[in-house]
Amino acid sequence: MNYISKLNDTEKKNFCNIISGDAFKDYFKKNQKEYNKIKSWYRAEKIPKNKAVSLAIENINKSFISDFMDNFANLFLTDIKKQLKEEEINVLAKILRDSPFKDNIALYFKLNGDDVDNLYLEKIQNTMSNITNKNDENVQTINENSKIEIENLKKQLENIKKNYLNQKRNIKLIFKTVRRSKMNWKSHCLI
Repeated sequence: MNYISKLNDTEKKNFCNIISGDAFKDYFKKNQKEYNKIKSWYRAEKIPKNKAVSLAIENINKSFISDFMDNFANLFLTDIKKQLKEEEINVLAKILRDSPFKDNIALYFKLNGDDVDNLYLEKIQNTMSNITNKNDENVQTINENSKIEIENLKKQLENIKKNYLNQKRNIKLIFKTVRRSKMNWKSHCLI
């Protein structure tokens, strides 16, 4: 497809910058013969990155450059579409998992007027299962962590009780000692 013909001059320059000097420089090195037709007095491996972009912009209407840019655009767009499709499956799986159609997603697509193949349905179903499994694992982990936390809190409470009882015993001993001391003092004074 001819993507570059859809762009105005400013957009073409911007796209050259998106492609980057590194990519143009590599392209020039791999296609030395064509490169020499637009810049014969400067070796491709020595061209600075910013000059590579400038050279591409200057020669943007030559098929050597525009074909490369079209191929690059195709790679970018194909990759983005693939990622969007994967995200679409994830989003649909999350939504359908909690919908009335969770047990019959084919019916959802039919009612929505979407013609989807079995492979696509299977991908969504598998993603729904993976999400459910991950949620179950997360709940299980939370439950296990909660049990551990409860056990730790019980141990802390037990230690607090022991400390409290020890302090209480110590206070009783102190009171006993003070009473004896008072009694001894009174008895000593009476003598």
